[in-house]
Amino acid sequence: MVTAGFALAMLLLLTALSPPAAWGQSVGATFGGFSSNSNEPINIEADTLEVLDADKIAIFSGNVIAVQGKMTMRSKRLKVRYSDQQAGAAGEKKSGGSQITSITAEGKVLIESGDDQTVTSDRAFFDVIQQTVTISGNVVLSQGENVIEGDNLVIDLKTSRSRFVNRDGTSKRQRVRGLFMPRKSGVDTGR
Repeated sequence: MVTAGFALAMLLLLTALSPPAAWGQSVGATFGGFSSNSNEPINIEADTLEVLDADKIAIFSGNVIAVQGKMTMRSKRLKVRYSDQQAGAAGEKKSGGSQITSITAEGKVLIESGDDQTVTSDRAFFDVIQQTVTISGNVVLSQGENVIEGDNLVIDLKTSRSRFVNRDGTSKRQRVRGLFMPRKSGVDTGR
């Protein structure tokens, strides 16, 4: 039997879980960006789903796998917050359906794209309204052999600006670390 909560969760996933540009922005020229079409459907699998409709929250738990286009995200838990209001023209609010307001992935987060890019972290927060992504806790961003490590990666999807901001909870700041491998030309000069 399909409950109203389950039907609502499926409706949210199929119609609104695709933040406008959350999956399609670049993280610096070196990494080229995670590319995906936000109009593509998203498929989510988890061990459990709990919908708290009064609080406007859907929680996927246990071995969560979310796939959209060429992007795959894995985590222990995925929390989706939504609103009954949709944004209309000129910022006016209109009713009729739900709008995702934020998505939080927690617990060994792994984001992979089809172009050899990965991000691992403890947590990822997508603010759909503000169009920002904050990836935090032991962030490792890699493409091929190139790697950047830090505490927090903040991405503004409107401006395509990305920055690492490091905080370790004390007055000391941890340093951002990067390893960039030179391109191999494929031509042996014999020298």
